[in-house]
Amino acid sequence: LKKSLTKQRYEVLLKEQRAWIKNRDPKCKKDADAEAEGGSMWPLVYGFCLENATEARTEQLKKWR
Repeated sequence: LKKSLTKQRYEVLLKEQRAWIKNRDPKCKKDADAEAEGGSMWPLVYGFCLENATEARTEQLKKWR
């Protein structure tokens, strides 16, 4: 994706991506806390949230081309 963007467009994408990562982790922690309340399932719930969020983001990034 980086190779197909202008420098200016890449800078916009980079800024957006950093903001997405910054928001993704706390959201998944909150979701895991709500579902598993710190129990043994917490890492699984957190991991699934990260996976789902990353897959959704990947689909969004495909539209940048």
